[in-house]
Amino acid sequence: GLHGSGKTTFAGKLARYLKQEHKRNPLLAAADVYRPAAIQQLATLAEEVGVDFHPSDSDQKPLAIVEQALAAAKRSVTEIIIDDTAGR
Repeated sequence: GLHGSGKTTFAGKLARYLKQEHKRNPLLAAADVYRPAAIQQLATLAEEVGVDFHPSDSDQKPLAIVEQALAAAKRSVTEIIIDDTAGR
């Protein structure tokens, strides 16, 4: 998706939907390293929705973040990972 198209907001809405309607507990992973505010925004959304959050730093590579989120999900038996990326 393009800049400002709502990818981060949609990730939060999708997590809420999966939790409420399908009784799943997804993991939101912040892999948008190009917009540091997206990391905080996703953390806030995860807290509001009540789902797990995998943080990141803007100096990390998106692929490394996704791999770390996958490992964290396996440790916690999470079935669904929603990766919020910059869309590039």
